[in-house]
Amino acid sequence: MVPRVLPNRRVRPSCSQHDTHRTRHTTHTTHTHTGFADLAGRKYGGAARLPHNRSKSWAGSCAFFVASLAFQCAYAHLFHTQGWLRVGLAQSLPTIVAVTLASTVVESLPVSDWDNLTVSLAAWGCHRLLGSV
Repeated sequence: MVPRVLPNRRVRPSCSQHDTHRTRHTTHTTHTHTGFADLAGRKYGGAARLPHNRSKSWAGSCAFFVASLAFQCAYAHLFHTQGWLRVGLAQSLPTIVAVTLASTVVESLPVSDWDNLTVSLAAWGCHRLLGSV
């Protein structure tokens, strides 16, 4: 049996598909950017530690913010060009910056065993509170 090939059409995702993309986006934020924070913190962290969490550095937190912002902008652009998001990067940039800032603050908290979960929940909650894109 030969599978039938359908014409290439853009299909607007339903609300649940938007939630799926938001969840994937949030998961990528947590795992990818924590690695950048760890590498930068170890290489450039030195004695410049965060006052509320001495095990984390300013360099690591800045690297988390910059990497997270860059990847979220790339994902937003990709999702928009694929038709999965209704708004472009320019309109979603304030939300992306707010989510990135909230994720960075939560990542810096002294909950080392729970930071992957708390950063994901913070990013997801911030998206929900801001009405997301």
